[in-house]
Amino acid sequence: HVEAALQEFHCDVAIPYYDWTVDAGKPYKSLVWAANMFGGDGANSGSDRSQCVRYHPFKSYHPPYLSPCLRRHFNSSVSLPTLVNVELALRDPDFERFGIQMEYFLRTFQTFVGGHMDSDFAPYDPLFLSVASFVDKLWTQWQERHPEGVLDFPLDYRYVRMDPFKAVPDDVFDSKAQLCVDYVPLTEGVPCVIREVIQYGYDAKGYDRHGFNKKGFDVDGYDIEGFDSTGSSDPRGKYNTDGFDREGFGRSGYDSSGIDRFGFFIDSYNLDNFDPYGYDKSGYNRYGFNYQGLTPFGYTSNGSFLPSAGVAASDIFDEYGYNKYGFNREGFDRNGFDIFGFDSRGFDRRECNYYSIGPIHILVKVYIERDLKEANLTDLIEVKRICTQLRALPDYVVKRYWLDRSGQADLLDVIYDYQIRRNMLDTTFVPRETSLTSDAIWLPLAPDQRLCLVTNIYTGCRVGEVLVTCPEDICLGRFCPGQPDAVCRVSNCGSCQLLWYDGITGQALTCSGCVDDSRVERREGETWSGGPCTNCVCRDGRVSCARQTCPDITCEFPVQEPGDCCSTCDGCSFEGEIILSGSDFRLRGDPCTSCRCETGNVTCSNVECPDMRTCQSSYKAPGTCCAVCQDCGDRASGDIWRPEPCQECVCQ
Repeated sequence: HVEAALQEFHCDVAIPYYDWTVDAGKPYKSLVWAANMFGGDGANSGSDRSQCVRYHPFKSYHPPYLSPCLRRHFNSSVSLPTLVNVELALRDPDFERFGIQMEYFLRTFQTFVGGHMDSDFAPYDPLFLSVASFVDKLWTQWQERHPEGVLDFPLDYRYVRMDPFKAVPDDVFDSKAQLCVDYVPLTEGVPCVIREVIQYGYDAKGYDRHGFNKKGFDVDGYDIEGFDSTGSSDPRGKYNTDGFDREGFGRSGYDSSGIDRFGFFIDSYNLDNFDPYGYDKSGYNRYGFNYQGLTPFGYTSNGSFLPSAGVAASDIFDEYGYNKYGFNREGFDRNGFDIFGFDSRGFDRRECNYYSIGPIHILVKVYIERDLKEANLTDLIEVKRICTQLRALPDYVVKRYWLDRSGQADLLDVIYDYQIRRNMLDTTFVPRETSLTSDAIWLPLAPDQRLCLVTNIYTGCRVGEVLVTCPEDICLGRFCPGQPDAVCRVSNCGSCQLLWYDGITGQALTCSGCVDDSRVERREGETWSGGPCTNCVCRDGRVSCARQTCPDITCEFPVQEPGDCCSTCDGCSFEGEIILSGSDFRLRGDPCTSCRCETGNVTCSNVECPDMRTCQSSYKAPGTCCAVCQDCGDRASGDIWRPEPCQECVCQ
């Protein structure tokens, strides 16, 4: 209804929604605060603390400012709800709880902006309508997820007419069907193709985006200080006494917030951290080349290599020419798209080029939003905040909006607790300082701090997943049986895992099994003998061999049979001989010591010889211990006698 009322003044008026989640981590540094958008912070320093926003499009030039002036006072201590907070709210099926969360989100944003936005006169700030439109978009999304939820709207208020349009709530529940308002994702609300992609360098006439030539003079011959080459001052009257033109931009091309008309900040970088010439803060472009046309691994833009490069390309790229992120040395994947999803012409897979030069963080936001929607609750709450924690609303805000709403003030506390407990602060987060990785690969800095969460957008890991450090040689010695073009890569998403890809197509492969040293394919989990005393196993595509582990030996003289790896106590290895368990034997060279082998242990004792005192004739054989009596009864050995005349006996 508000939009329709505005269109009565001009039919081209539309109220775009402002999705603050794209700036949740750095709300004070957003393109919405540019002088040609909604204007920035109010005057809050020096002698001027009026909070007035002097430059914005929603004013006439006579007088040059709104009267009363639009007031803002950014509160940097306020942290905004993130994509995770929004997703948690959209999952809540309870109408009242969802409504309170939407109010909490809106009031938090108003508290951050301050001034008129943080008062009963919030609609005086033109941005309020766009923020309210975003809340209405979330209301539409909630209804799509919970079609029956609107039935919980209080009946006592369902048909109460609301000022100033006298509409009843029942007439405006469905934005699309009842109001002809359809909300589309940020990436779909823009043209698909733009005929001319803006180039921010010097134009054909030799002037940069701010209108200055290489000598520092504009088309009329005046420099950034307002003087020509002779020292004469600028008489054109284009700038006021504060040095700003009618749109609120100074001679340098920047407004009071430090933003120029093209989305670059005063440090010369845009929100994607690229300068007007396409180089990031580390000095590399979107394809990994620096200002000299050189990659970190010595590859030049003319297709040659510098032999003096400190890192060899073979250490970065596989045999098919792609690094672990799937990009070749020119910065394109197998389908010809760069890391941002655009081909060499600047077109994406849909043949659109609108976002080819940014803002890329908008594309990242839409992708992460979809990823969070598909995540289960356990994974969702694992995505932690990396900016400051959400805060409870100030008491004055609670009293202003919830003073006479019985019970809802208590519910507001429950909602706040619900949100912060499921979106905890990550106190260990350390942002990357350079786009050059430790292994000499250019990987752009993700908009994590802007979105207030770890996106992992360029690493292939899930949003919020912790990246771990993996051993460099984890792929060494691994094979993918039956897949001659398989390439092994190490994934450090949450844990160290092996991933297999087809080196030609780049498609993921499922590999199971190993190839041993004899080029024999082995099944996953299969064990075999790798040689004497060595056992091998195929595990996770890698052959692991180890010497057989033997049990502890508890005997003194264990036996190790030829061909066996382990000693046993099934016999005795004694004085160079293997003796069966339970056998008696004599010590070599000592016939008077008797020994016995029992389960690997040997016990010995002296041999006791028979009493020979009554023996008339005895004999001790060589190598024996005891003499043997050779008597025949009472006759000695050698005695001859005749027991009968015809019978002769000999003792021998």
